[in-house]
Amino acid sequence: MSRKLLLIILLTLSVTIVLVYVKLNKEAVQSLTSPNLGRLKNVSVSPTPTPLPPQAPKTFKFDSSTDLKQELEKINPQVLDSDFE
Repeated sequence: MSRKLLLIILLTLSVTIVLVYVKLNKEAVQSLTSPNLGRLKNVSVSPTPTPLPPQAPKTFKFDSSTDLKQELEKINPQVLDSDFE
């Protein structure tokens, strides 16, 4: 008698789990195909931002008349060679 009762309980539990899974899966698929538009009325849509084109690095041109010591003193003293080691 107890084997039959256990079998009936397991069968009922299995059917219940399958039905709940099918119902939840169906609701998930339906929400993807036809979303609730009532929630989306007040949503503002903005265009996707476009990336800026890459900018070329700043270049310097030095010639023989350039005072390199003066140019070196213009460098920010907070940036040291030891920062790059």
